[in-house]
Amino acid sequence: MILMKKNVLTLIMLLSFAICMSQDYIDHEEKAWGYYNNEQYELAANEFIKAMQQYDKEYGIDLEYTELCIWVAYSYLDGNNPVDAIKYYEKGINLFNEITNGKESSYYASACLDLADLYHAMGDLDKAEPLYIEAMAIFKKGPETDNWKYRECLNNLAVLYKTKMQYEAAWQLFEENFKTFHKVPEESTSEYCIALLQLAEMRRIVGQYENALHLYLDTLGNIP
Repeated sequence: MILMKKNVLTLIMLLSFAICMSQDYIDHEEKAWGYYNNEQYELAANEFIKAMQQYDKEYGIDLEYTELCIWVAYSYLDGNNPVDAIKYYEKGINLFNEITNGKESSYYASACLDLADLYHAMGDLDKAEPLYIEAMAIFKKGPETDNWKYRECLNNLAVLYKTKMQYEAAWQLFEENFKTFHKVPEESTSEYCIALLQLAEMRRIVGQYENALHLYLDTLGNIP
């Protein structure tokens, strides 16, 4: 469920910070990336926090500072520390909104999706729901490279509604998720079958057994 982190965003961040940074900042950042790439996530988080503090001292709070905040959240998340991850996701998202006046971006939407997933996993559905909706709206308008994130929002929000027994809302989202497969023909057969199975399960839950049966049979017919 968690967003792509390492390639493009890392390169952009490194390039944008490479100019005019103090040695103290550079040292903390390099240590953070070293720990992160070696999967020492708690140590990475600590160094990202130190880099944040140094950056704030030198340049104040801006988008670069906000990105560092989100990387602290990534580190805690990958280190199975959801409580601290939530704290830094919330901080980063709030700062992003303040600095950009709510400007939409895939980076911001990805952070919203991660935070929604964390709330969802912890059973805080009321906090997760608006974050899924916000992220989904941004990804829907984004480039084709955001398609998989849009579908992840659709699926996870549908599961949330299913948990809350809002079955019609869940069905609509599962159905929209299924329709996206026609736009992405290279999708694996297994993922297509999972989408079909979700529709079948929803029809079974609401007692539409004949419709559910047809969907179950379609699922079986597409299993490789």
